[in-house]
Amino acid sequence: MTRILGARELRRSMFLALEGLRAQRSQINEANVYPVPDGDTGTNLVLTMEAVAQDLAAAPDRTPDVVRAIVQASLVGARGNSGVILAQFLRGLCEGIDGVGAGPEEAAAGLKRAAELAYRTMHEPREGTILSVARAAADAAQGIADIPSLFEAAARAAREALAHTPDLLPVLAKAGVVDAGGIGLCIVIDAIAATLSGRDAAVIPVPLGVPRAVRPRETGSLAFAYEVQYLLDAPDEHAPAVRTKLGAIGDSVAVVGGDGLWNVHVHTNDVGHAIEIGLDHGHARSISVVAFEDQMGETRGFPLAVSQAPVAVIAVVDGEGMREVFEELGAHVVRSATEIPDVMDSLDTADVIVLTNGAPGVAVEYPDRTVEILGTIDQARGFATMLAYSDSRSLADNIADMRSAAARAQTARVGESYDVVAAVRALGPGEVLTVFAGAMVDDRERSEVQRVLAEAFPELSVEVRQGNQSADRYLFVLE
Repeated sequence: MTRILGARELRRSMFLALEGLRAQRSQINEANVYPVPDGDTGTNLVLTMEAVAQDLAAAPDRTPDVVRAIVQASLVGARGNSGVILAQFLRGLCEGIDGVGAGPEEAAAGLKRAAELAYRTMHEPREGTILSVARAAADAAQGIADIPSLFEAAARAAREALAHTPDLLPVLAKAGVVDAGGIGLCIVIDAIAATLSGRDAAVIPVPLGVPRAVRPRETGSLAFAYEVQYLLDAPDEHAPAVRTKLGAIGDSVAVVGGDGLWNVHVHTNDVGHAIEIGLDHGHARSISVVAFEDQMGETRGFPLAVSQAPVAVIAVVDGEGMREVFEELGAHVVRSATEIPDVMDSLDTADVIVLTNGAPGVAVEYPDRTVEILGTIDQARGFATMLAYSDSRSLADNIADMRSAAARAQTARVGESYDVVAAVRALGPGEVLTVFAGAMVDDRERSEVQRVLAEAFPELSVEVRQGNQSADRYLFVLE
């Protein structure tokens, strides 16, 4: 009988958990109706656990190294609400494991700590979610004298709590499902129990009472259109302020981590402000912005309740990658000035901002609208300008903020004869460098540029994205 939770057991259980999450990913996505029905909880849990598995594959077979890999990789690789909470759960569990491993008392304390950290993750915790599942598992583990029995009890309690999540969260009962994040946590806890007991992992029952094609959008973040997530290098004492400020502009706020590294998550309309809050307190990197409309409208079939934004943005954009970037930030994208009237006719908002991004011939006159044209000189300056846009603020406030962002932006364009290091050095000081590669740049060259810039500027957070723009080999934006 296994008497300790050590390196070998942890490694095996994490790989088994990944296998289980992959097997039930689509069912978890189907059950995802809270906090927003964007159908990505299963995918986010898989991506989070894949990051753990990747680091574990390279970690030495010593308990401290395995623990370190699980904690660090889950934090850095966490995706979405569910991934962030899972990362904190694993962090708490691992706090109870010393250099040799965890016995029953340490494992029970670790599960209790895991539940505490999971609850602390969310700015506004809700029962009937993954949090309730975590607490039930921790409570059931207390006072059990051997490791396999302890985790078997925790796994049973987790499944029972999962079955009762619709009783605690009406949105789940209405949709005929259990909590999606809770399903994932049950899979992870059961994988540990199965590893220690030497049995096959369980398949977690997932009731799906309403077909996804007709399931309405029940609740959660109706007012917020975007999910913003990034890693933040900042002193630990700054985390509460970041959490509070994000809570003022959105919901589903999570700021988790420690020892100077934080994973930040929020649902908001104010993408630029959410990122700026991080930059005010530290060094933001690996920034991700997801539009719920894209996820729900295309993958779930939900009739989406779209907020009536006081101001819209139309941006002239060249390149499929650049189109995706500007759309992520909330812009309506056109390829040339001639397409602007058609988009203008489709908008419900009276106030419109047009980003020219260097395009010629942009002149818009609409008697029934207020139209402001921002003559951004190129797409790099347009990107920096869009980071300050919010569809929840007035035209005047947006114009002021976006013009200020455009004035502060440090940008550069590089053609065929290029020196990327020299181009960045010429920009001056900054923290976050975003590079957009043109259509003529292949994957190999883009990866090499990422490597060269990361080595030349270790103080910067560097991201090289495929912009597919036709005119410039590279566009640089330094913030």
